[in-house]
Amino acid sequence: MESNRGTDRRGAAGFTLLEVLLASAMGVLILVAAYAIYESGQSTYKRAERKTDIQQNTRAALDTVVRQIRMAGYASLNQVPNSIVIGEADRLVIRGDVRLAGLPSPGTDTIFAVRTAASADCPTPPCLMSHAAEAAGTNVYTTDEARLPVAFAITSIAFNYFDGNNVELAPPLDGAAAYPAGANPVDLSGETTTVRDSVRRIRVSITATDPRSFAGTGRTGPETYTLVEDVRVRNKN
Repeated sequence: MESNRGTDRRGAAGFTLLEVLLASAMGVLILVAAYAIYESGQSTYKRAERKTDIQQNTRAALDTVVRQIRMAGYASLNQVPNSIVIGEADRLVIRGDVRLAGLPSPGTDTIFAVRTAASADCPTPPCLMSHAAEAAGTNVYTTDEARLPVAFAITSIAFNYFDGNNVELAPPLDGAAAYPAGANPVDLSGETTTVRDSVRRIRVSITATDPRSFAGTGRTGPETYTLVEDVRVRNKN
């Protein structure tokens, strides 16, 4: 009987201090591992969400530019045959407004370029800018004069020009890089437009950068995304 009572007292003594410390340490390790897995999942989700946002923004901008290039010259009411007014490496002015709304005579010239300086139309640069005339005399040929933001956070746009034999043409096409801002669509009939007339394909490259904070995403730099598309100028083919 005495031996049994001794066994009962030893069984009721509970855990030793060492056992408690080991159990606590294991619990902490499990919690840390669980939090690390959760944090990694959240970071991956945030990065995927940001990537989707920037991709959609870039795609929307590219679609707008591509649509305008394909329709270049379609809506022109003047008699100037070429569809490209200015063709530079980072700025394109084409003839024709695909919206066909309030189209002034003698036509419409539309610009695409990136603005890096803040303005009322681009409060948080850089922005991909355009300009669609609604009345005669409101066409523009410089980025600073453009008043229609196509997309924000677009850091660069690039154009490569090719003729019917897929030979790349050096910008600025025909050496034309500037026309008066605010002018009616320029009359190119008195200019040499040989190179501009020979363009049959334009490669458009657009790069966007997410300007938001990247805290908690696991990245050390901004999320960037580039889209490239070759566009046939329909009215020249």
